[in-house]
Parts: sequence; C-alpha cells; structure tokens
Amino acid sequence: MAKGRLHFAAVTPDRTVLEQDTDFVILRTREGDMGILPGHEPCCVELAEGIAKLYQGKEETGSLAVLGGFALVQDNRVTVLSPIAERPDRLEALLADLERQRQEKATQEKRSALEIHRAETALRRMLVHSEASPYSVMDHLENGAFEDEQDEG
Repeated sequence: MAKGRLHFAAVTPDRTVLEQDTDFVILRTREGDMGILPGHEPCCVELAEGIAKLYQGKEETGSLAVLGGFALVQDNRVTVLSPIAERPDRLEALLADLERQRQEKATQEKRSALEIHRAETALRRMLVHSEASPYSVMDHLENGAFEDEQDEG
C-alpha cells in the first residue's frame, strides 16, 4: 500500500465483498455520514443502512450497499463487517435471491402446517371412532380378543 492511502475491506459472513486501496472513504453510521482519510484516529462505529463510497482523489472509484454492521478504522485500514454488503450493480440479483428464499420458507411453512393439520385430523378420527365404538379396547383385552389375533399371526 502506498504511503498516505487507506486499505478498505468489506466482509460478510460468507465472503470478502470488496478489497482495495483508496484515498478517502465515506461511511453511513448511526450518527450520520463519516469521512475517513489516511491517519484517521482509530475507532469502531456502528453502521446504518447506506452506501459506502470510495474515492481516488475527487473521483468515486467504488461503492457498496451496506445493511448495518460495524466498521473498524485503525492503522490506515478501514474494515467493514456487515451481515449483508453488496456492490450496487449486484443489488437486484441479491434482492431476487432474498425473495426466492422468502418464498421457499413460506412454502415449507405451509407444508408443515398441512402435515400438522393432517395429523390432528387423523387423531380426531381415531378419537371419534373410539368414542363411537359400542365397547372399549379394555373389553377386547378382558375377552382375549387380541390374543387370538396374535396366535393366528
């Protein structure tokens, strides 16, 4: 890294999204936007949802959509740790993937609810059948009805 530059890295639980050297970084924090130049005082800040912007001189060279998390600034390094961070050109694909996951989860929950409903219905049928029976299972046991069935098998 050249002297007087920042090393920026954005990391999510599953990958490093962006890593590059830059002159200046702007982050959206819970308290407002924060500009970071080389030599910035070490700190750790909570990030808000927003766009992180990277600059070479006055030209924006990169940006990243960040959905919360934290940023650590230390020794001319800016490390963003976020549950979700993505380049703006990949946001549509990310949103489509999240929607697909939501629909799959809803489908699984519907299947689970249907299975529970079927089990409850089967139990109710068994209960109604046993209540409607003219004699109970105990009567069968006392009369040895099940013993006969076991001897035949």
